Amino acid sequence: MTPGRTKRIEIDFSIIEDLAAGDPAAMDELVAMFVRHTTEGLAKVRAAIDAGDLDGVARAAHTCIGFTATLGVTGLVPTMRKLERAAQKKRRTDLMRLVAQWERDFEQARQALERRKKRLQRP
Repeated sequence: MTPGRTKRIEIDFSIIEDLAAGDPAAMDELVAMFVRHTTEGLAKVRAAIDAGDLDGVARAAHTCIGFTATLGVTGLVPTMRKLERAAQKKRRTDLMRLVAQWERDFEQARQALERRKKRLQRP
């Protein structure tokens, strides 16, 4: 990776497109669900960190892993797995760094999904 450049988040667009079955409204809903689910997951992780609830951090990260992978946004999974493992191993110092990475990756994935959604909605 070139210094100053962010890594590109891997997304298998064929998975989310297959789930939407060519329906732009379904694609809209899937992307909205991804954004909502991830935003809620990040909020739960942050609240659990603030409360010192490392089991809660691990649970929230684990829940997001499955949903994210199911939609084909596989590039977020490694960071979420690292976060889950850090919480399980009580490595508090890694938690905030991993949450920040997850947030950056999520924003990049959200933007990519929005661009793809707009492309698919064109006549």
